Amino acid sequence: MQKTKKQSQDNIVLEHLKKGKTISTMEAFKLFGIVDLQSVIRNIRKTVEVQDKWVKGTNQYGEPTRYKQYFLGVA
Repeated sequence: MQKTKKQSQDNIVLEHLKKGKTISTMEAFKLFGIVDLQSVIRNIRKTVEVQDKWVKGTNQYGEPTRYKQYFLGVA
């Protein structure tokens, strides 16, 4: 049986961003099981320019909150 190489979290997130998609900490956890997105983004930024922006939202209690969304290029 041939082993398949497990993709690193950096590669998984980078491929997601290369598709023109954005990602937040909650999305990274829900989609890929990645808990520490900030560390992954820091590693990716060593070779690729990743941009971010603050997004306003509401939490589970209906209170205003904000979170970072990461992307490549202009979103």
